[in-house]
Amino acid sequence: MLSTNSVFHFTRSVDIIEKIISEGFRLKYCHEKFVLSDSSFYELQVPMVSFCDIPISQIKNHITSYGHFGIGLTKEWAENKRLNPVLYISKNSNVASSIISISNQLDKNGKKDKNINADEFPALDILRYIKNFQGDLERKDRDIEKNYRFSDEREWRYVPEYSEEFKGYLPPRSEVERVSNFENFMKPHNQKISSMRLKVELADINYIILKSESCVSEFIDLLKKDKDILNEDFNRLISRILTVDQIESDF
Repeated sequence: MLSTNSVFHFTRSVDIIEKIISEGFRLKYCHEKFVLSDSSFYELQVPMVSFCDIPISQIKNHITSYGHFGIGLTKEWAENKRLNPVLYISKNSNVASSIISISNQLDKNGKKDKNINADEFPALDILRYIKNFQGDLERKDRDIEKNYRFSDEREWRYVPEYSEEFKGYLPPRSEVERVSNFENFMKPHNQKISSMRLKVELADINYIILKSESCVSEFIDLLKKDKDILNEDFNRLISRILTVDQIESDF
């Protein structure tokens, strides 16, 4: 089975997993770049939280790339929270050509970094869910990985609806840096969405993945500090803990 009954989110700290359980997922603007043709690409920053739909038996490489601490939530939770799989496209395809037309029209209207009207929501929403099927993977402090198969991540994405309170998406870093310091530019935008939370109930959690057995007691102690978590679902949650060592040896 290629898909699972869970969507997973990975991070690099056990503390963050505890905060997700107690406070919900925190949204952040993420840089996205997709190549549409040999001569055309599009960049933007999208407020989001990302997940993957990968069986545990095949999740080892994802853990290495994104972090050794994870949380797996039910597909029902994902659907109720209006998550959606991203649209993977191949450059030079007919769909890519259509996206070029959409992005060109939006840029022509000067909407790339401005508020948009309701008629333009659908077109912009599509852009916020685009990902290349395959391309060069770029990450901070790492060499570029050529011909990375993004579709292997089977990404699901939460992107909030458009609101007058925050930007639905932002221009790419390269454009910002032409006129402003990037960190200073991003700070107020991320602050505006910092209070937004994608909430989780204990009953929604199928799995907790921790780096090693030594992290389990630390994680349980963190949970016990939050009295709201100590309910009838607490023991069930503890029983759902897996370690990376178990995954690597048993799946």
